[in-house]
Amino acid sequence: MTEFMKVLALVLVLLPLSVGAATPTVLPTVPKGLKASVFAEVRNAREMAISPTGRVYVGSEEAGQVALVEKGKTHIMLEGLLIPNGVAWHNGDLYIAELQKLSVIRGVDKWVPGTKPKLETIKVSLPSDQHHGAKYIAIGPDNKLYIPVGAPCNVCLKPLPYAALHRMDLDGKNFTTIAEGIRNTVGFAWHPETKQLWFTDNGRDQMGDNVPPDEVNILVKEKTHFGFPYIHAHFKDSYFFPQAPAKFESVPATIEVQAHSATLGLAFTHKTQLSKLYPNCVIVAEHGSWNRSSKVGYQVSVSCPDKAKKFPPLQPLMTGLLNLGQVSGRPVDVKFLPDGALLVSDDYANKIWKIEADGGSK
Repeated sequence: MTEFMKVLALVLVLLPLSVGAATPTVLPTVPKGLKASVFAEVRNAREMAISPTGRVYVGSEEAGQVALVEKGKTHIMLEGLLIPNGVAWHNGDLYIAELQKLSVIRGVDKWVPGTKPKLETIKVSLPSDQHHGAKYIAIGPDNKLYIPVGAPCNVCLKPLPYAALHRMDLDGKNFTTIAEGIRNTVGFAWHPETKQLWFTDNGRDQMGDNVPPDEVNILVKEKTHFGFPYIHAHFKDSYFFPQAPAKFESVPATIEVQAHSATLGLAFTHKTQLSKLYPNCVIVAEHGSWNRSSKVGYQVSVSCPDKAKKFPPLQPLMTGLLNLGQVSGRPVDVKFLPDGALLVSDDYANKIWKIEADGGSK
């Protein structure tokens, strides 16, 4: 046998192991008392909306799709949309946020896979900038729709509606700005007890590995300012702070998070399968860094209030998606199923992870 034939034979033997071989799913790591599993395979899974019946609706920013996960199966509901990141379920209807468009599917829980749902457009004017253009939406306790408009830049000074959080009626009327100085929030929720709105905010880039922190904020009073672009967390911007209005005041972050972690989805553990280990705590999805010399984030973290009801720095809850600098997943949104299990969407692994009490319902 010639040397060439020997090499060819070796390649043919090894080929099934190196080309086209299925890569086994590596489950995330969770603390003792919890277990992680794959809930569903969903392309570029972003924001989730969950109905009381357990139907899970998923927006997909890059795939241009909205999917339904039901009984372990994924069904594509809509295709060809423009950055449909945001979804919100309310009273049987599904609200969908694209780049500059809001729409709704009435009676969405009656939708049958294989049929085409009817989209009803909501009349509202939104910017078309793609930089920080993905919209996260939610329906508040007041039955209003909340939607942010991110800053169309790394750092810049733009007029409203940019870098702000807004509220409107479900039909798009009475569009109102409720908070300013928010660079880019892609996750918010209302505290189950205080009913205050909590939201994450991504700090600006290109100030170094550890500056400025990402933020978890609380909207205690409407019409307040959270700093951007004048102040990033507690760091004054050398260029923009001198341009701040006279007597400028901003609301400090409730929790400062490691810079470039890319904090996104946020949820509370109250009365869930996680509340025994983490009572009355806040959970945050860290999407992970892109411009840091060593990667950070790529996990789900938690902060539990102390005796003074202050929230300390985040601690890891779901890890294992970043190993020796290699990334296998990027958490986006966190939502609880009706049975109290936690779902974590992952737009990199194209999965929705499920975290539940060890021995809890499947």
